[in-house]
Amino acid sequence: MVTGMEFSDHKHISPNADAVEIWFPVQPDDDNYRKSQEWEQLWSWPTSEGYRVDNIPFFVKEISRGDIVRAAKAPGGWLRFESMAQASDHSTFRIFLNEETPPEKVLAELRDLGCEVELTLGNLVAIDVPAEREERVWAHLQSGLSIGHWDLQVGCSRA
Repeated sequence: MVTGMEFSDHKHISPNADAVEIWFPVQPDDDNYRKSQEWEQLWSWPTSEGYRVDNIPFFVKEISRGDIVRAAKAPGGWLRFESMAQASDHSTFRIFLNEETPPEKVLAELRDLGCEVELTLGNLVAIDVPAEREERVWAHLQSGLSIGHWDLQVGCSRA
């Protein structure tokens, strides 16, 4: 069980030397998805309005890559998410691959559709979708869902 300040095995290395980690609380959904994970850390970098998120969230909802958020130092010195300052036009989807679906093929297909993707836990794919690609990507994700290649979750849709 993951609790407190622990996090998933996924780590995205930010290209920005000034990047900081912001900790976001994870709220379980109606199916108790991620009930065992209380926090997700996302690399972000300072802007005049707050911090621009540089990761694709695996567990946090209503946050996408490119969003500008406000954060404050917690008593332990780490940065904790406070609020959204400015939403980007990106959406975040997640797919949970079945055992027969090869991750490499799925990642390549999504990249070909213009998405940024990250894989963790061997079968969980976080997908960053620019607004102009969302309709086409959504159709692809629905197709894979309908034939049983994966389960699908909307982390944040801005369309």
